[in-house]
Amino acid sequence: MAYAAKTGAKHYLGRYLDAAGRTQSVRGEDGKSVRFTSKREAKHAAEEQEARVRRGTWVDPRAGQLTLTQYFEDHWLSPQ
Repeated sequence: MAYAAKTGAKHYLGRYLDAAGRTQSVRGEDGKSVRFTSKREAKHAAEEQEARVRRGTWVDPRAGQLTLTQYFEDHWLSPQ
């Protein structure tokens, strides 16, 4: 269930469940959590992300943040 979480005196984060059932924050294109100035905006953004999860169009915002070293160690060295 999507919701808004208060962070500090004036900001909110939009929170939602991803495809694996983990709680995520709404993130911008830069991969950083988006801070909203209203609870309504935060909840609406979280609801949009959750709808994408249900439709199957959601993409993990951290996808693509794997470094070459991590990829090499996890996918190249592990199977050998």
